[in-house]
Amino acid sequence: MKRKVILLVIIIVVFSLYCYHPKKVKAFPFNYTDFSTDKDIYYNDEIIEINITYELQDNPNTWIEVHVINETNHVLWESGEYHEAGNFSRTWLVDIKTLDLDYENDTNIIYVKLFWYYFGALEWYTELECTTIKRNISCELTNFDDYIEYGEDFKVKAKFFNNTLDSQYYVDNQQVLFEILRQNFTVMFSSYYITNSTGEFNIFVPNIVDLIIGINYLRFTVMDNQFFKSEIFQYQIYFEVKPIESLSSSEDKEEKKESSEMNLILIASSISLASALAVIILFLHFQNMKKKPRNLDEISFKY
Repeated sequence: MKRKVILLVIIIVVFSLYCYHPKKVKAFPFNYTDFSTDKDIYYNDEIIEINITYELQDNPNTWIEVHVINETNHVLWESGEYHEAGNFSRTWLVDIKTLDLDYENDTNIIYVKLFWYYFGALEWYTELECTTIKRNISCELTNFDDYIEYGEDFKVKAKFFNNTLDSQYYVDNQQVLFEILRQNFTVMFSSYYITNSTGEFNIFVPNIVDLIIGINYLRFTVMDNQFFKSEIFQYQIYFEVKPIESLSSSEDKEEKKESSEMNLILIASSISLASALAVIILFLHFQNMKKKPRNLDEISFKY
């Protein structure tokens, strides 16, 4: 019975040693106690921090190096070879925007690999998986009135900023397509704008007349790039036309006003002309009376 217990203990110990893998590659000539990144998910405008703590024995034929690769095993970044013997803690900073990633994708998977070479041959490696992603964008309109009348100018200020939890900042130098669409989504107006340092740009469209009465749409399309997802923001606007009666009434009033003014001018002109004619007639009449000849029978003598 005692032999069976001893045998069982030996089996358990051997099995435990077989199953247990300490975080070391080999006792000689390379050991590591830490190989990590500062996090697992990064935005495309961030920096990957790679950390390692290791021991390398004095042997000119052994070294370590670190690579960053993509899913097709293409090397995006490499640290170079480290042959120096001793105990070390090293940190490498890798700027994601310098990597040759496929930025048409909103998400990319990359691998950080640690290689140990022994006598010129790859002896062992391990890897860490990381994910790179694009940021989201939010849109905010100021001085925006969702009612517009026929013939009015349209003015609005658009502001774009990222809304991730770790930071808030404006999206500068970002191309945005702005469109005004009718109810049937045909485009009435289209133009590209670039955001300034505060993520803003102003829109001015004069004399809006080509929309359909009722609901129409504003659409902002954030063009896809290396750091931000392509986003579409759409808003409703209501297009109105003043009643025709009101326009006619206004025109009639204006015409009546002009007609009254013209009548007053004609009356004043007529009065002035009549007065002038009367003066002329009286003047001529008195002139004739002065020049009239006297007959002999009208002359009498007094003694």
